[in-house]
Formats: sequence, structure tokens, C-alpha cells
Amino acid sequence: MNIIHRDLNSHNCLVKEDRTVVVADFGLARVMSDPSVAGVGRRSSSGKRASAGSVGAGSKRPERKKRYTVVGNPYWMAPEMMTGKLYDEKVDIFSFGIVLCEIIGRVQADPDYLPRSNDFGLNSVVFKEKFCASCPEPFYRIAFLCCDVDPEKRPPFELLQKWLEGISLHLIVDSPLPKELMSDIANYQGAVAASADSTPESMTPPECGRPPLRTISEQALDSPRSSLELV
Repeated sequence: MNIIHRDLNSHNCLVKEDRTVVVADFGLARVMSDPSVAGVGRRSSSGKRASAGSVGAGSKRPERKKRYTVVGNPYWMAPEMMTGKLYDEKVDIFSFGIVLCEIIGRVQADPDYLPRSNDFGLNSVVFKEKFCASCPEPFYRIAFLCCDVDPEKRPPFELLQKWLEGISLHLIVDSPLPKELMSDIANYQGAVAASADSTPESMTPPECGRPPLRTISEQALDSPRSSLELV
């Protein structure tokens, strides 16, 4: 949908009586430009207006990531947003990963309860030791992938939906998870090859002296609050 929610957290995920979830509060959301239509409607050096079919392979397309305003609740905020870097919709995937960790550990996202690392990521080593004894391994592996400090290594929502539906289907009928599904999750390395020292479980335990986290709000918002129901 080319939308960044930017404030995805457990407070904005409303569970209905039929156990479907509604993602609410799009007050901080932003619409991203679609790179696939870059250059359409612009005038060329000859004065002619480019069409969708005239954008050649050599045309320079704008970078999808942008330096948007830092907004949202820091407990669910992706490291790249926290540190003021360029970011895109993958910040929502990180937030989703923190929500999954809340579900798995049955704890609040507050770093006092949910182990975090000094680089604002998830301390997956400590989290696994404390909370994952009775959790299906593919499920917490998905959460760890979503919380990778490298946004390029986070799986897109389309793939997450496929994985989670597969896990849910087999657990409902008490059937063993397919080896192919487990392998896909265990070996996923994102858009770029993962290095041995940058995988989620290589994060070091948190130390004292981490800068305090506080809620950051954006002023003069024009976007109305709305809700989007996930099917």
C-alpha cells in the first residue's frame, strides 16, 4: 500500500471478538512515493512529458528511503529511525517484531522487561533464554528476523503473512511443520547476504548507561486518524 504506519505497537492493534486484529491510529502514517512510476508526468529536456512506458531502464529512480520525521513510541521504534537515519516501511516490520516478542514473552515492550541491546535492537540471546522454552522455534525466529538491526534483513510483510499462515494452519490441526517452511525461516538472510557477526542472536546483552527512551510526538499533523482492518 506504500504506507508507513510509523507508530505500530500493541496499543494500536485491537483484537476483535472473532480474534481478528485491526491496526488503528494512522495519525502518524505517511504515504511513500511509488518508485515504479518515477518520472511519469515529468518533462524531459526536449520539453515532452514522459509517460509510464517511456521511462527507460537507464532512468534514475528516487531512493525509496527518506529522512522522515522521528515519531512514535521508542519502545517499538526501529534503530534506523531512533538514530535519525533514512528509513522506509521496514520500520513497521521492526515494530511488528517487538509486538511478536510481547506476545511470546507475555511482557511489556519496556526494556526493563523485554531485553534490548545497546544498538536499540532486540537482545535475542537473553530473550530466548528467558521466554522461548515453550514457544515453537519458527515463531520466535520470525520475531528475531523482524527485529534485526539491519532493515534489509527483515522479511517483508508479504513473506511474513505466508510464514505465519503456514505455522497457524499446521498448529491448528496438530500437524508437524513442513521442513521446507522451517528451512525458509531458519535460513532467511534478507535482501543482502548476512554476515556471521551481524545476525540477530549475535547481539550482546544490554549494559548500563543506555540513553533513556521517551515518547516522541510530531507537531501539526494534517493526517486524520483512521483504522485499517487486516484480513
